This record gives sequence, C-alpha cells and structure tokens, in this order.
Amino acid sequence: MKQSFTDNQGTSWTVFVTVGTLKRVKQTLGVDIMDVEAFVRQIQDPISLCDILYLTCVEQANRDGVSDEQFGERLGGTSLRDAKDALMEAYKNFIPDPVAAEKIGIVWEKYNQVGDKILAALEAKMPAILQRIDAETEKAVAGIDAEFEETISGKPSTNSRGSLAKARKR
Repeated sequence: MKQSFTDNQGTSWTVFVTVGTLKRVKQTLGVDIMDVEAFVRQIQDPISLCDILYLTCVEQANRDGVSDEQFGERLGGTSLRDAKDALMEAYKNFIPDPVAAEKIGIVWEKYNQVGDKILAALEAKMPAILQRIDAETEKAVAGIDAEFEETISGKPSTNSRGSLAKARKR
C-alpha cells in the first residue's frame, strides 16, 4: 500500500511497500523487514531509515533523477519524522493479516510513547538544566573578568582562577 510525505525541498514522495520492496531491501541492505522487531529497530536509526525509505521510493527517485545521497540530503527534522510515519503506515497496510497489522500498530505506538516519555522527562528537567548552565556561565565569566582585571592592574585578584588555585594549595 502507499503513503506519502514531503521532503525539505517540497517534493512529495509516495512510499510503496510491496513484495518487490521487501526483496529490494533484503538484497540491498540485508534486512528482512518482515521481521517486525528488526524492521522497527532499523527505522530508529536515521541512516537505515533513509536507506529503507529510498528503496521504497526508488522508482520515483529514478524517474526524477534523485540519487540515494540526494534523497538523504532532503530529509531531516519534520520531513524525516513524517517519512518514518508514512513508511510505518505503508508497512502496516501491506500486512495481509489484519490482526498482525493491528499488533504492529501497537508496537509502533509503544515506540512512540517511549520517545514521548523521554521528551516529557527532558522538559521537566529543563529549568534545572538551564539554571545550572547559567550559573556555570556566570562563574566562568567572573573568572575571566577577574583575570583580566589582574592583568590590567598587575595586582592579584582573589576572584581569579589563578588566585583560587593558589588559595586551595594553602
């Protein structure tokens, strides 16, 4: 079945998952995408994902004169996420057994939930992370300012990194 996504240059690509696609992916990449676990693992890696996507869109790419490298250059950020989603939908639609297709959809949802949980945890910790970065930046700037003042005045500063190191040795 087919699904579509748009690359970063505005080109619409149609993703086809057919028996021919399975053969191309297996022959070219050595990946059996009928092994659901292997397939889902492979598409988590952006390079493997791009390779598999290219092989699902190869007829259009050949017609449009787009090499696999050029294809990869057109993907990133939102377009890569949309392409992954289109590939997964085309893959689920290819599966002839509706129960198996539903289970694949459940597995895919779980993978997406893991990503959502990681982002939520990062978002929750962002204020503390940013506060620590700001504090470290201020500390570094204060040290540079103190060293600059010491150099200009010729007098050791108690705030410079050199003075702090001397004080620690005492």
